[in-house]
Amino acid sequence: MQEDMHGSLMVTGGLVALVAGTLLYKRLKPSAGLWTSTGIQSLAGAVALLPFALMHESLGDARLTASLVWSMAYMIVAVSMGGYYLWFMILGRASATSASALHFLMPPLGLLFGWLVLREPVSWLDLLGIVPIAFGIWLTTRKAA
Repeated sequence: MQEDMHGSLMVTGGLVALVAGTLLYKRLKPSAGLWTSTGIQSLAGAVALLPFALMHESLGDARLTASLVWSMAYMIVAVSMGGYYLWFMILGRASATSASALHFLMPPLGLLFGWLVLREPVSWLDLLGIVPIAFGIWLTTRKAA
């Protein structure tokens, strides 16, 4: 039960940070370049999470293997830096509302990549579930008449 509470608090904190960061970025556009801003934000997140990581995990359990190094490099460069770079690039060109609506692309993209990479089966109900997501994104991002 205690771990469930910690997880819920971490997810809530992450959501609050994402919303605050999105709104602040739109209002107070940083003077530094996008890569610098993204790197600073990622570093700040790492520093903020480090005490929690050290409370719950032991560095002695980590084994430096090629798999660990490559997976960490991918998570840092492609997922974190690349993802945030793309996010802030979209925020620079669209409203916060339109950009935030694109978060709803995650379930269909997860479904697609699960099918492509992991060969997970996709049912017609899964595909049908994409329809209201696509419609909602269209409603949110379309130009007002």
